[in-house]
Parts: sequence; structure tokens; C-alpha cells
Amino acid sequence: HALVLNAQDRRRHARAWHARGLARLSDQWQGQGDDGRLWLDASPLAADLDLCGEGSLFQLLNTAQTDIGAATLAAWLDAPASADDIARRQEAVRELREAAAFREALAVVGAGTAVSHAGALVRWASGTSHGFTMGHARLAAGAALVSAIAVGAAGAGLLPSPLVLVWLVAQALVASRIRQRVHRVVHAVDAAAHELGLLAALLDTIEATTFHAPLLQELQGTMRGQTVRPSQQLRRLRRLISARDALRNELLR
Repeated sequence: HALVLNAQDRRRHARAWHARGLARLSDQWQGQGDDGRLWLDASPLAADLDLCGEGSLFQLLNTAQTDIGAATLAAWLDAPASADDIARRQEAVRELREAAAFREALAVVGAGTAVSHAGALVRWASGTSHGFTMGHARLAAGAALVSAIAVGAAGAGLLPSPLVLVWLVAQALVASRIRQRVHRVVHAVDAAAHELGLLAALLDTIEATTFHAPLLQELQGTMRGQTVRPSQQLRRLRRLISARDALRNELLR
């Protein structure tokens, strides 16, 4: 059932994306989407040049789903660029103009999920570290394994019960000291989980596409230059979140 609903949503978002493109072609786009006032209202020339506001150049061009994307477009409209930068951007636009399937895929994945500077994903990504490392995770897993073996050994009469009890109490004391830190980490990831899934899908689409324009190749290179692709790292995090959610399931407790 969920697969059918997701497919219907994708088709609905695709129709909306094409409808907006047709509206631009027929000069009926005015009043649709962000008008750019948030980004360009302080510019002394924005109003005179119709860079922002209803029916502005920003409203015509903007398809951004994030604050960062909208702010980048506004900065490009508001400030001069070198001839080389302009040529590189135009070359990228010419390539993307012919890549309708790629642009539709990005629009469908990101439809209706605007990510803001104050959004859960940005707060999580820019938050400070709580000091946990993979070493802590391995230590916790090892302690849990030792506890299970110790309880089994005590039940079989191989270990004295008081010794096992002392071990379990010590574990409980350590857990109580880090409980609040763990809760903050888990709460932040929970809040950003949906946006993380969307970002993984967006990155996967970008990583799997072959570009020829130098500007697009450079942007893609920042993703492919890593040992593990960003989309794979996000999927791994999503799997960890799903595994943690499974532990909350009453049927598995």
C-alpha cells in the first residue's frame, strides 16, 4: 500500500513540476513560489531592477528547495560575476536544459520539503559533537555481550551471582551518567531522519549522473572524491536509525 501511495505522490509532484514549467513558457508564472524578498529586500537595486517581489526575475528562475539554494541564486542576481564565472554557469545551464529527466528526478525527490537554515537537518549537521566515537559504540556492544554471558553463566552456576550483580550495577551507573548525552544525540537524529532520507535520494541522483560542464563536474567531484559516497554514508545512518527504532517495537522487546 505504501509503495502505491509513494508512486502516486511522485506522479503528482512530477505533474506539478511540469505544470510550473509550462506556466513559465506561457508567461503565467507570476505570483507562484518564493518572490525573493527575504534574500534581496536589503539590496538597493533589487526593487528597481525587479530582482525580487511578485513577478520578479528571482520568482521566475527560482526552483530551490533549500535556503542555501535560494540564497545562492539571490547572490548571483545581486552581485556581479567575472566573465569566466558567467560563461561556466551558462555552460552548466545549457547542459541541464537538455537533462529534463535529471531535473524532474531532483524536483520530485525534493518536492514539498524545503530545508531551511533553521531546519532539523541543518541543526543536526551543524551541531557540536557530544564526544561519542566508534570506540564508545564497540565498548557498549562488548559490555552488553559480557553481561549476557555473565547472566547465563550465573544461571548455570559457573559464576557467583553477587559478582554478576556488581557488574550489572556498575553498567547501570555508567549508563545513567551518559543517558542525557545519548538522549540528545538520538533526539537530534530523530528530528532530522526524514530530511536525511530525502538528502540521500538527492545525492544518489546527482552521484549517478554523468556531467560534461566543468562547473557541474567540480560540484560532483566534491562528492565522488570521498572514500565512501555521501549517499552511502547517509543510508548507513538511516539503517542505524531503523535498527534503533526496531528496538522500540513492543513485539521485539
